Amino acid sequence: MSSTESEGKPLPSGQRPVKRLLKWGKEHPTIGVTVPKIDLNSWFLTINGEVENPARLSWNDVLKLPKTESTGDFHCVEGWTVQNLRWEGNSSGT
Repeated sequence: MSSTESEGKPLPSGQRPVKRLLKWGKEHPTIGVTVPKIDLNSWFLTINGEVENPARLSWNDVLKLPKTESTGDFHCVEGWTVQNLRWEGNSSGT
């Protein structure tokens, strides 16, 4: 049984089901330069411009933010889909 049949919902036109996301730069070729190495000890996210609360967050600050989870499909422009993935992300207005 294909994942399309097992999930009970049709895929968008031209998409084929795959069981999991492909690892970028390993199982899936990059479309540009190689995947960058990031030093999480010196990395910062800066939120500024036309925002009410400018902020500068370290990686550890980002990990401490409230999280939310949702389930959704990932449709790649290259013609493959992974259905019912669990997504997690920040849910605050920080």
